[in-house]
This record gives sequence, structure tokens and C-alpha cells, in this order.
Amino acid sequence: MNTFIFLRTSLLGTLALLASVSTGTADDTVFFEPLELAAPAATIAVSEDGAWLFSAHEADDEVLVWSVPTGERAAVIETDSPRALLHRQGVLYVGSFGAGHVRAFAEKEDWDLVNEFRLPGKLKVHNLSAPRGKDFQRVLLVNAAGEKGSVGFVLDCDAANIGPRS
Repeated sequence: MNTFIFLRTSLLGTLALLASVSTGTADDTVFFEPLELAAPAATIAVSEDGAWLFSAHEADDEVLVWSVPTGERAAVIETDSPRALLHRQGVLYVGSFGAGHVRAFAEKEDWDLVNEFRLPGKLKVHNLSAPRGKDFQRVLLVNAAGEKGSVGFVLDCDAANIGPRS
């Protein structure tokens, strides 16, 4: 079975999860299910395996975790001003726009906080990036902005080492 996921947000705060499910039979069905959100999402992301959908709600200081197969909300993660989301190897990394940190929440721990990495100065995280699958070595690229403009960092999650991108 193949699942393809397309996401769309609207100004009204509705997040549409559009899943095309192929079973290899002639009567394949495509489902379009809207997910009603109480507030607009600052950003959305999908887990590497396509099982989870994440929506960051910066003003509400929370990330909602949705089960893609069921369409049900699975968890609410409370965290300061979430702006950037990245899921790798069962861990959701959340970059804070207001608090200047990247937090790690583990799926196997019911999305509990397992680590926090503080950025130097008063930086606001805009984006997180990293290779996928077997190429992910727990090293993230962090794009943040401060008083003097945009800056990039390399975050080594194992060494808890944050340094300028070189």
C-alpha cells in the first residue's frame, strides 16, 4: 500500500490532509479529510514514514500530533513558540521562534521532551534541515535570525554542540 500526502492551509486555520491510498486493486479509493484546527498553523511537517502529521501553533505554544492512518489527534506537545519542525528517526525537533532553542520530543516516549539545545544570543529559529533516512547522523542545520540578520548553525545532537555553519 502506498500513501501520498499533500497538505494545504487556509487563512481560516483549516488544515486539509489529502491522502491518496493505493492498494493495487482496480477500485482504489482516494480520501480527502479536512482537519479542523482552532488556530492557524505556523508550519506543518510529516514524519519520514508518513505515519504522523505535525502542526505548529506558535501563538498557542503547542504542536499538535496527528495520526495519518486514523486522522485522529494523538498528542499535544507544549513548547515555546514553535516555528520550525523536523522529524527524523522517531524524534520531532522543534525550533522556537521566541525562546531561542531547539527541543527534541521522542515518539517512543509518547512525545515527551528528551533534549533541549539552546542557541547563543537572542536568536529566533526559522528553519531546521537534515538528511533523511540512513544518512541522518543526528546533525541538524539551523537557520535563525537575530539583531544582526540571519545566521546558520550546525547542531550536533549527540555532542550537544552548536556552532556556526562552515
